[in-house]
Amino acid sequence: MPITDGDLAGTVLYPVVLLFADFADLPIRGAISAVPIKVPAGLSGAGPDAAGYTFDTVNSAALGIGAVENEEGGTGTLVLTLRATPDEPELLAALDDQTLYVGRRVRLWLGLTDGAGEMVAISARYTGFMAVPTQTVDPTSGTLEISMEVENWAAMFGAAPARTWLMQKQIDPDDLSADVSIGGVGGSAPAYTG
Repeated sequence: MPITDGDLAGTVLYPVVLLFADFADLPIRGAISAVPIKVPAGLSGAGPDAAGYTFDTVNSAALGIGAVENEEGGTGTLVLTLRATPDEPELLAALDDQTLYVGRRVRLWLGLTDGAGEMVAISARYTGFMAVPTQTVDPTSGTLEISMEVENWAAMFGAAPARTWLMQKQIDPDDLSADVSIGGVGGSAPAYTG
């Protein structure tokens, strides 16, 4: 929903960015804002991932959201950077289990709030799917930094994605289809009998 003149003519409004990451065990809803943001259930443009939910304030030191870049072929890949310290074992365990998030949805919204944490206007800005992240560890602090690309449909079909069918076991441990591919573990090319 576009932001109207009526939205701007009322009391002072504050811009916010909302993030939804669909982790299978516990979806993450965060707001780049000074206070938690409540999205009313009936707010037009919110959609089922935002409407009726409260988005907690996100520490910018813990989460970095890259620029959303529009290109000729569509919106480019978005980069999320997560930082976790050794005293956050639950977060580290969730990030280690890629089956909880690889291929699952990420959404970004821009919105206006009344300053008390109530969303008054919202507009969806990005939808994509989480790929396998890269990880680095700061040797002095022990902080784990995870850099994850979020691919949208245009990026997925316009260039090589950051995953292949040979990685299916990371998503579904019982799927052995990659094992029988040529050169895969446990498989080989059929012998020529002609």
